[in-house]
Amino acid sequence: MAAPEPARQSDLALVLARVSVNDIAHWLLRRHPKWGDWSLVGGHVEPDEVDDWMRTATREVDEELAPLRCGLDLVVEPLLADSSHWGPVPSRSAQGAPTQYSVRWYQLRFLGDAAESLRRLPPDNFALIPESEIGQAQGVSDVARRLLELVREHPLAAPFAGRFTRPPVPLLRACAN
Repeated sequence: MAAPEPARQSDLALVLARVSVNDIAHWLLRRHPKWGDWSLVGGHVEPDEVDDWMRTATREVDEELAPLRCGLDLVVEPLLADSSHWGPVPSRSAQGAPTQYSVRWYQLRFLGDAAESLRRLPPDNFALIPESEIGQAQGVSDVARRLLELVREHPLAAPFAGRFTRPPVPLLRACAN
C-alpha cells in the first residue's frame, strides 16, 4: 500500500480589523468573490513574498479594501509574533486536497475617521459583524471563525482599528446572511 501524499502547504497573511461601534466590538469582513462567504481581508503569500509576509498583507489590503489605501487611510501592523497553524483540512480551492495552513496575523488601524473610511467601502461587499455573533453568523468562513480562537487565546492582542459612536455606517449588520 502506498503512503498517503503529504498535505499541501498554504501560507496566508490575514488582516484583522476590529472596530468599536458604540463601545461594542465588531469585525470587518469581506464577501469572498469566489465563495460568497464572509471572510477576512488577506490572502496567499506569493513566491516573491515568502521572506516578507508584510508585503502580502499590504498588497491584499490595497487590493481588497480599494478605494482605501495603505499609508493614506490606514496602516497594517503585525498582530502576533507567532504564526498559527492548523490542518491538514480539506481545501475548497484545491478540490478538497488535505492542506496544512500557516497564518501570520496582521491588524489594520485607520489613520483618520474610521466611520468615514468605512463609508467609502462598497456595502454589498463588506460587513461589520458584532464580535459576539461571529460564531453563529450565517455565511462566515471557517478561517474568519478562527479569529475567535485567536481573541480567546490572546485577549489583549486585538486592539481596535478605530472607534466611533456616529449613526451606523451602511456596513453595520446584526448578522451576516
